[in-house]
This record gives sequence, structure tokens and C-alpha cells, in this order.
Amino acid sequence: MPTVDEAKRPIIIIKKKAGHSGHHGGAWKVAYADFVTAMMALFIVLWLMNSSKQIQVAVGWLLQRSNGTSKKVGSNQTGSGENFTLTKDNMPKLKEELQKAVRQITNFD
Repeated sequence: MPTVDEAKRPIIIIKKKAGHSGHHGGAWKVAYADFVTAMMALFIVLWLMNSSKQIQVAVGWLLQRSNGTSKKVGSNQTGSGENFTLTKDNMPKLKEELQKAVRQITNFD
């Protein structure tokens, strides 16, 4: 039987809150991996630029050569230079011309 002092003490109920509110995804991991890769590339370039003069010239040439080529798209092969407008009406004709051009290529595997 509880004593008088125990009966007068208030009952304390401890409610624990749940941990996290669900899965948040892993997009931060991709961003972090991109950042770490960029930092690694930067430090490799800095390390190479601190090497011998011959390596400095080669790395400098590569960096200058690659500057500004991001807008150049395609290949260096030139075509006939004919322009055409693509519509639903001329699709069969275009398909026919493409098939004929592919058949004329002798070394096409």
C-alpha cells in the first residue's frame, strides 16, 4: 500500500518525440560530390602549375585551348549546305531521301 507521501507526489509522464520526420532524400549528396570533384580538379591544376616549367607550359596551353569551345557544337564535317523546312507534309519525302543517301554509302556498317 502506498504511503501518504507517495500518494501526494504528482505523476510525471514523459512523452518522447519521434526522431526525424521521414526521409529527406539524397540530393545533397550529389551536390556535395560535384563540389568535391571540382575542388579536386582545382587542386590538381594548382599542383601541376607548381611543377616544372615544361608541365606549366603544357597545362597552360591546354587551359587556353579549351577556353571558349563550349558553344561550338557538332562536327567539322560539312554538308551540302541546303536548308529545308520540316513539316508533316514533307516527312515522307525526307525519309525517302535519307534512305537513298544511306544506301549509297558503300562502307556503312
